[in-house]
Amino acid sequence: MLPTNQGRRGRPRKTYETIIITPEEYFRQFSELSFQERERKSLEGISRRELTTIKVLLQLDYATLAKLLNITERTIHGHASEQVFSPIISDKIMGILEVYNYGFMIIGDMQSLYEWMFCPNSQINYSQPINMLRTHSGLLEVRALLTELSIQTTFLSS
Repeated sequence: MLPTNQGRRGRPRKTYETIIITPEEYFRQFSELSFQERERKSLEGISRRELTTIKVLLQLDYATLAKLLNITERTIHGHASEQVFSPIISDKIMGILEVYNYGFMIIGDMQSLYEWMFCPNSQINYSQPINMLRTHSGLLEVRALLTELSIQTTFLSS
């Protein structure tokens, strides 16, 4: 006899909540967090549910996200929904969010930011900025590129 859970055998299918927040609203809320709140979030850890929301908002797949965090996809999928990642991984997630938040403030449009992150850039040897986020020094370089873009935009508009 089949179990009554959705009329199928085996492990129940994972269901995810529909994400009802827009990237713009998410980053508005993120930018309002104080340094202490961001630090506390890094130390307490980011749950897999939160990481899944971030993945969707940043339009990343699990392979790219795992590469950015220097972990395997299996590590991501092995966490229960409310289980938190270590402070080291959570800090990397927060660093990626910081760069995207800064990029959103500079560029002002999420779709343009997504395109910029995946477009090869001549200033970093035609690498994609998204691939630079794997290391702290790369993260700082992407932030510097965004600052330079801000200065150029300000200069051209005046």
